[in-house]
Amino acid sequence: MEEKPFLANGSLVGDYRPLLMYWRLAKEKSREVVEKSMLTHSDFRELEQLVSSYCGHSIVELIDYFKNRFRDRVDPEIAVEALYRVYGVRVSSSEAVDKIASIIASWLLEAGRILNIISYRSWRDK
Repeated sequence: MEEKPFLANGSLVGDYRPLLMYWRLAKEKSREVVEKSMLTHSDFRELEQLVSSYCGHSIVELIDYFKNRFRDRVDPEIAVEALYRVYGVRVSSSEAVDKIASIIASWLLEAGRILNIISYRSWRDK
């Protein structure tokens, strides 16, 4: 069984290894770096507000929205190293931050589904 963060189910993220590696490397640097990349109560509140005021957002649009919010919470140097260790390929810091932020954003939506904040089915049907 593949390791996943708390409240992750893999329905949107096929591979959590980059985020898990990011956390392992970030832990060596500082606890604050790890904590910045974790989901917060305010993230869930914002997701709930967006969903309750449905304005035609698709799952992809929500992921992009939160990915952009999470970019500032990802350390570029650690993101590059995490992706290198997982996939064996060096990418730019921008691409690495994008990848980690995208995983965090998708994790938020998976957690939101588990907590009944969001339903993928209802979004697909609209």
